[in-house]
Amino acid sequence: VKNTQIEFIAVSEGVEKLSKSQFTNLKIQTIYNNVDVEEEIVNFPEKFVDYILAVGRMDNSNVKQFDILIDCYSKSVLPQKNIKLLILGEGVLLDALRKQVIDLNLQDLVCFKGFEKHLYSYYSHAKFLVLSSKYEGLGMVLIESLMCETPVVSFDCDFGPSEIITNKYNGLLVENQNKIELTHAMNSFIEDEKLYVFCKRNSKRSVFKFSEESISKKWQ
Repeated sequence: VKNTQIEFIAVSEGVEKLSKSQFTNLKIQTIYNNVDVEEEIVNFPEKFVDYILAVGRMDNSNVKQFDILIDCYSKSVLPQKNIKLLILGEGVLLDALRKQVIDLNLQDLVCFKGFEKHLYSYYSHAKFLVLSSKYEGLGMVLIESLMCETPVVSFDCDFGPSEIITNKYNGLLVENQNKIELTHAMNSFIEDEKLYVFCKRNSKRSVFKFSEESISKKWQ
């Protein structure tokens, strides 16, 4: 960076820290993306279904690692309790993921919904959202879910989840890439009702810093 007068904005504190470590003269600060929740869709087909939710692309990079999520889900208590896993998104890995589901005999419980324009209805009616990514820039789906009063479970990956989730307050933050602990976390939200209700109650208030009102002040 030759022009030291230029100031940069990072999408998360993790990205800011990494950028500063590589470019020591960089003028940079973090301003999060804001999230606004749209109105709920009345005729929502999954309204009366017990499910958890995952959202993201299915490209060759496999950043979202839905294969790991499906494997962890299969080993959890959720299938035997008939709690479904709904995955929203599209991409070249979809066929491989469908095959994995069939091989695990979970085709009645794991549902691929494709691209959905009205995400907030899915967030609002889910028991919780799971993020199983290799890495994130911030993790907008976590914020969107919490804005809809739905708690979250996430790997503590780079970057973002630890800036959004306070463990056992608005969600469960799992040791990065620890599949056993991810399974245990999903079980906890089903078996420990007191913990789940507490996190759900705190969900929306925990992400006020990502609201338009808060973020607009940062830009100003």
